[in-house]
Amino acid sequence: MGFIGLFVVGLVLILVSLFVFFSRLKFYKNGKRIVGEIIDIKEYDEPIVDKYHDVTFVKIYKPVIKFVSDGEEITFMADNEFANDEIKLGDNITVVYDKGKRNGLFLDRKSDFLKLPLYIFLIAILFLSFSLTLYLL
Repeated sequence: MGFIGLFVVGLVLILVSLFVFFSRLKFYKNGKRIVGEIIDIKEYDEPIVDKYHDVTFVKIYKPVIKFVSDGEEITFMADNEFANDEIKLGDNITVVYDKGKRNGLFLDRKSDFLKLPLYIFLIAILFLSFSLTLYLL
């Protein structure tokens, strides 16, 4: 793929990241904030491979949260990963919720809302820098 193809892919990814950013920002501002309770904590082993190809397992924890919205009790497992000392059973946690959206559940943390568009934007910058490098060669 020549530098033009990389440049076009980079531009498309920037547009996608902007679209995702503004849609998530709208959801963050307009979503309903509800306080939920952590009713369970699921434990997972996350493999980490070092430069010598040794595998180390790190324990991560994902909370199961229950909250009530419009008389309906909703239980879900958050996608967020926490250290063991960050969350405890019975803790209250704020959830941003939109009943009309299919994926309308997020924890009320700005970093979670901005993570995906930021990753897409960084990948776009890589494509644009590669295209510039090929153009200058």
